[in-house]
Amino acid sequence: MLGIMIAAALALFPSAAGTARAASDAPRTGADLLTALETRRVSLSGATIIGDLDFRRFDVVKHSFSCRSCTIKGRVLGDDVVFDTTLDLSGAEVSKAILMRRATFHGRVLFGRTKGDSGHYSSLAGRADFAFSRFDDLATFLEASFAADTDFTAAQFRATSVFARAWFSNAQRKASFEQASFGGPADFRETTFEGPVTFEAAKFEGDADFSDATFAETAGFFQTKFGHDATFLGALFTYDGGQTSGVNFGGSTAERDFVFDLAQFSGGAVFRQTVAAGSLSFREADLKSDRGKLLVFDSASAQGLLMDVDGALQAVQPADRQRALRLIEAGAKTRGDLGEANDARFSLEVLKSREQPWYRRIPNVVFYRLLAGYFVRPLHPILALLALLSAFALLRVLRTSAESSGFVRRASSAADRFGHEFLDALALIAPGGDSTGRRIESLAYRLLVVCALIGLAQSNPTLREMFDALL
Repeated sequence: MLGIMIAAALALFPSAAGTARAASDAPRTGADLLTALETRRVSLSGATIIGDLDFRRFDVVKHSFSCRSCTIKGRVLGDDVVFDTTLDLSGAEVSKAILMRRATFHGRVLFGRTKGDSGHYSSLAGRADFAFSRFDDLATFLEASFAADTDFTAAQFRATSVFARAWFSNAQRKASFEQASFGGPADFRETTFEGPVTFEAAKFEGDADFSDATFAETAGFFQTKFGHDATFLGALFTYDGGQTSGVNFGGSTAERDFVFDLAQFSGGAVFRQTVAAGSLSFREADLKSDRGKLLVFDSASAQGLLMDVDGALQAVQPADRQRALRLIEAGAKTRGDLGEANDARFSLEVLKSREQPWYRRIPNVVFYRLLAGYFVRPLHPILALLALLSAFALLRVLRTSAESSGFVRRASSAADRFGHEFLDALALIAPGGDSTGRRIESLAYRLLVVCALIGLAQSNPTLREMFDALL
């Protein structure tokens, strides 16, 4: 009897699950949904919404609103509205503008991709304007697609913000994060900016990760402040058109490191007055520009510049190459990489010598560079010493041979005589080894030995410590 009663009830009244599914599949109006939101939370999946979702009817939205993988055929409006709980539009397709200017979000804001292999990403076809809005909790736009102008000017992200793998797809439209503040970690990994983007005067209090991001048009980071590391590992700055550089970090600061390892700069970059408390790192970065645009380091400051010396000489504009080489030398010394530090010092001295008048440049090149190796290339004075010893020994052998009779006898004794003369000249290096008439020769040998020792001390950590202790 009980089974018959249940069957009859099911026949007369559709199941709750079936009603919810049917309601979800049927088109809804935005006005009806927001009327329901006045008294309870709204949670939909895969629904089609006709007309605007105008949250401006509320001063404060007290119930959560979730419409995952929905199609919204209207605008989403929320200027000056306070959202007390979650706003979830994960995977939503919005055909018109999203206007959330000066909105306050106390709960999570979710425009990210829905979970699963067949998950949907949010597609925002119209303008997305969150200027001056405040996000107190997680804000995620993971894999979201922005097809029109996007504005987060002066927005405040007080917790984690995620734009990883987002796609700003229209090259004619711009994205603005000017003066935005990021209180927590900011994740822009693999984000693609097809159009111009600016983070001018933005502030990142946590880690800012732009690894593998693509900037196809101009990218502005002028006076941007990074409270931790600014990571652009493998980022692509591919813009190379017009007269401006592809990216501008002028006046930007980082409390730790700027990391551009493996990055590509196709249109040059500006680092004028850029300041890093740590290092500016460009390890294995592609710094060559197809249009000959170079890197600008005017008044840049850092503990060190991690960049290949040859790359600096080719990619940095001529006026800033000395500064770049000094930063490379400083960073290499800090890391204990004396080989790179000495390469930077040698190249720096070469550049400085080119600025001298000819009457100073000639002795600089002959004695300071070729013979002394700027005191960082010990092989230079060693080779010069061996060449000078051999020259004097050969001269004495030739003079002795000319005074001897018999060609065969002169030839057979020349090699022996050269060896003796070479060793005699070598003995002049030792204290007391010089004799009257050969003191100038002895002094030259000793000077070259001193230059070689200084160069070795500069090139070997152990010898450098010993040399510094003697001084």
